[in-house]
This record gives sequence, C-alpha cells and structure tokens, in this order.
Amino acid sequence: MARRMIETTRCSARAAERAPRAEAVTIACALALGLAVLLALLATGADSARAATWLVHADGSGDAPTIQEAVDLAAAGDTVLVTAGTYTDVWEDVPGELAGVVMKSGVVLVSADGPAATVIDVTSDDVARGIACRECAAGTLIEGFTITGGDTFAGAGILIEGGAPRVRGNVLLAAVGGMGGGMHVTEGATPEIEGNLFDSNQACCGPGGALLVQGFSAPVVVDNVFTGNSGFGGGAVAVQTADGVYERNEFIANTGTEGAGLAVWSGSPVVRDNVFRGNHSTSGGGAIAFRYSGSALLERNLIVDNVADGNGGGILVSEASPEIVESTIVGNSANEGGGMYVMGGAAPRVERSIVAFNEGNGGIVCGDPLSTPTFGCLDVYGNEGGGYGGFCSDPTGVDGNVATDPLLCDVQAGNYAPCDLSPCAPGNHPDGVDCGTIGAFDVACECEPTVVDEASWGAIKALFR
Repeated sequence: MARRMIETTRCSARAAERAPRAEAVTIACALALGLAVLLALLATGADSARAATWLVHADGSGDAPTIQEAVDLAAAGDTVLVTAGTYTDVWEDVPGELAGVVMKSGVVLVSADGPAATVIDVTSDDVARGIACRECAAGTLIEGFTITGGDTFAGAGILIEGGAPRVRGNVLLAAVGGMGGGMHVTEGATPEIEGNLFDSNQACCGPGGALLVQGFSAPVVVDNVFTGNSGFGGGAVAVQTADGVYERNEFIANTGTEGAGLAVWSGSPVVRDNVFRGNHSTSGGGAIAFRYSGSALLERNLIVDNVADGNGGGILVSEASPEIVESTIVGNSANEGGGMYVMGGAAPRVERSIVAFNEGNGGIVCGDPLSTPTFGCLDVYGNEGGGYGGFCSDPTGVDGNVATDPLLCDVQAGNYAPCDLSPCAPGNHPDGVDCGTIGAFDVACECEPTVVDEASWGAIKALFR
C-alpha cells in the first residue's frame, strides 16, 4: 500500500509540472489517486471485518463477564471461547422462557477444555433450557459443552428452530421436556448434529426423550451416542413429518412406549450403519417403530438384544412401507415377532437381512391379512416359534430366502459379522442366488470347524443374554 501511495504522489507532481502539455496525464493521475484511496479503504474494511475471539472465564473475567454477554458482543464469524467451569446464568429467550445461552447466527461458541470441564447448568430455575438457536445460519457452531438441567416444554437441552447450525462434541445430560427432552429440531431446520452424547434425557409427556425432529426438518445426525433416554414413543429419537440422515449412531439402553430407540411417523429418513442394543419398549418396537412413514430407508443396522413388552422385539411396522435392507436382527424378544412385527396393512420391503435367534412366537410375524411385506434374500433362522408367523406366508426357498445358520463370528464377544463359509457371505448362497452380502457386515473371520452338539432352546437363548 505504501508503494502504491508513493508512485501516485510522484505521478501527481509530474502532472503539475507538465499541466500545460497534456490533459490526459492529469486524468491518468487522478485515476491513480482514486485507485489508491479505494485500495486503502478496502484494506481498512478487511481489517475491521477480521473475525474476533471473545474470551469468557467462569469467574467473570475475560472479554465479557458471561457467555451470553460475549455472544451479544460477537458478530457473525466471531468466536466465543469459554474456559473450564460451570456456568449457571439464565436469560430471557422469549417471553416466559429462559435459556442459559441464546445463540446469534454465525457465531462460533466453543469450549477451551471440552465438555467434561465446561458445563452450562440451568437446573436452578424451574423453566429454562440450556441453549436456544433460532434461524442460526450455517457457520453457527456449538461445541464442547455439557448442557444439563433443562426443564421446559420442548428442547430442554437445545432448541433449534430453522437454520442450519452445527452441534458437535457436546454432552446433553438429564434434561426434561414435555417432548424433545435433550434437543428439539423444528421449523424446517437442517442442522448437523455430530459426535454428541445424549444421556438420561426425558420426554415426560411426548416423543423424543433425547431428540425430536419435526416440522419438515432434515438434520444430519451422525456419530452420536444415545443412552438411558426415555420418552412416549421414540425413547431416544422421534422423527415426525420430517426426514434427515441418521448414520453411525449408537442407541443403547433407551426406553419408550413405542420405538424405544427410534420412532418414525410420516417421515422418510435414511437410517444407516447404526447400532440398536438393549433398548426396551413397554409397547411395540423394542428398537425401532415405523408408523405412517413414507419411503424411510433402514440400511446396514445392527439390531440386537432389544425387548418389546408387546410385539416386534426388533422392529414394529404399522401402516408404513419402509425399505429394510442389509440389517442384522438378532437376539431380540417380544410377545410376537421377536425380530419384526408387521401390522395395519403395512407393506415394507425386507431384503438381504439376517433375522436369527429371536424370541417371540416367530422371527417375522404379520398381524393381519392386509399387511403385505415383500421378502428377498433373507436368512431367517433359529427363531423361537419358527421363522414366519401370523398372516405372513413363509417365503423360504423363493426369491433367495433361506433358513440356514448364518454362522456369525462370535456373538458372545459382540461380533455379528459372518464367517467366510457363512451362507450370508457373497458367493455362498445355498441356492446359488446372487444376493451379495446378507446382513449388516462383511465377512470378518474364518469359520471354526463345525462341532455337532444338541442344544436346548434355552441354551441357544442364553447366548444372547
């Protein structure tokens, strides 16, 4: 910039000396001067637009005394950096509602020391949520906090209304809502929810103990752990008239009235590469329940050791037509349909999956003659009460469906992949049908030599307890 200004000054001096000679020189120098001023203004603007970092300490020192006051000072692109401590201040979000933090669009809110050391705790107030994020655009980030103690109607931990923020690496703990206890996503929001722990959140009177997605929203929910949450439908996650991608998550030991891990109503989410283990429904769908859903896709999921007090130990499908493919459904239990229960005129397509060693009067059961599931390349084996029950026709021997021991590597050690000689491995189909891989996993071990030994049904069940 200094070099440009020197050259421009020299140009002005020469033009003054030769003014009688050429008007063109004067015009050229004037343009050069204008360019220099413009560049100087642009440089000044760039400096002023440079993102700032606002530091907050729990003792009130730093650039602002509280997280909220730092957020209020910040502009889009700025970072609010919060050091270790417990933060208990609450602020009016909307009339009648309080929040620990009300986010500003485009602001990055991040802890310096991670969620174990940095806590937003709103347990001291009767009605408050941890964080409110309304119409927060892409670029907004919430990362590295434990958010606990929220108690409000929806989204007691975090509320996301519209926008596309990113929520990453947090712990949402022990929040209680009427619905969406840990987090509520609504109003067409498309957030990224990544690598969070949802632990012991509750929807006391509605769906989604950990997470409720509504209002035509479509989040990307990846690499999260949902454990110990409870709700009326969707003990962990409920999707209502919404979509999104739910991938590589773990649903462990959640409880709910229906769909203890995941409940989908009138939505078309993609549910892929997740683990559903040890969830308990007091009604149907120990792991997952689909009702009125559109073209939901359930793909490459492990569904194991879930329990329904009603029907559908693994999956309940009612008045819905999801596509259930390449899944491993093993060791679940229910009154009927230990692996899956289909009812209400449902028409799911179930293909290239293992349904084995489930307890509950049939591995796959149809509860009425109007339900018309389609089966292809299934291995349905070793289920209490037989492979198929109720109004389901037995398709074994047709369309690649078999009833053969899937030869899983080591279920006691939690390895549900097939061994190399398994009929579920590519090229090993007993009928020579090209089904590819059957189940959620590729081959992961060599088969042990077969030892023939008689075993009671009780002994087989004991392998999955």
